[in-house]
Amino acid sequence: MNKNKSKYCEICKKINNLDIIEDLDHFQWNCPAYENNQNVESKNSKKKKKYNESKKTLNNNKIEHENKTKELQQEIVELKENNIQYFEQNKQLSEAKRDQSEKGENLQQQVHQLEREKTTLEQKIRNLNEINEINEKKIEQSNTFNNYLKSLQSKFENSDNDNDDDDDDDDDYDDEKGKSTSTSSYSESKSKKENNEENKDEAVQFEQIIFEKENITHRLVRAVDRINELEEAIQNFQNKEEELEFEDEEELENEKQTKELNSIKEDYEKIIKEIEIEKK
Repeated sequence: MNKNKSKYCEICKKINNLDIIEDLDHFQWNCPAYENNQNVESKNSKKKKKYNESKKTLNNNKIEHENKTKELQQEIVELKENNIQYFEQNKQLSEAKRDQSEKGENLQQQVHQLEREKTTLEQKIRNLNEINEINEKKIEQSNTFNNYLKSLQSKFENSDNDNDDDDDDDDDYDDEKGKSTSTSSYSESKSKKENNEENKDEAVQFEQIIFEKENITHRLVRAVDRINELEEAIQNFQNKEEELEFEDEEELENEKQTKELNSIKEDYEKIIKEIEIEKK
């Protein structure tokens, strides 16, 4: 029996848990359980292979998930840092906006003050223009009057010359007529002197009017310059208001980006939770 031990059916030995088989003709090639065992081993081999492949796939997926988790964690860290930066920027923008708002209120008050000054200056300019027109009329009247005086003086001088010629030609004037002529000459001389004094007064008034006109013109120029300064200040204020509106738009854009980042962060956290569930 020991000689044929190697020929005995190993399957039956395993199944029946025997050291040797009594039937010498019972070998593997005619064992009823051999074929079934081969099918079982084949199925087990396929299952084992499939199991190994699944295990390998799971390991690969696990490694991939771990790498992806690390990337997501790194992105979350970066997002947190960016979120902190955006928070600081928004804080700075809010402070800047508050400062700009205060400056805007101050500028608005300044603009109202400048507009009031502009209105006052425009009224002064209108008054000065009216005064200027009156002075120009006075100057025109003075010039007309001076021309009239010059005309009278010229006529008076011509009349004196004619009287001198008549006195030289006519020696038969009597004393009474001489007295009359002397009285007339005295009256005319007195009238001429009075006219000269009036002309001097008119000249002084004329110079005073010219001085006032120059003073008004100078004040008008200064008033126009002041109005230009006021208009420039108003334009600067309007430009600053536009800058404030632009900063408000930038702040809204930053808030929008912050909301988008927070949404992305929530999506990443959901993905990480799903990965952890798959690991379990």
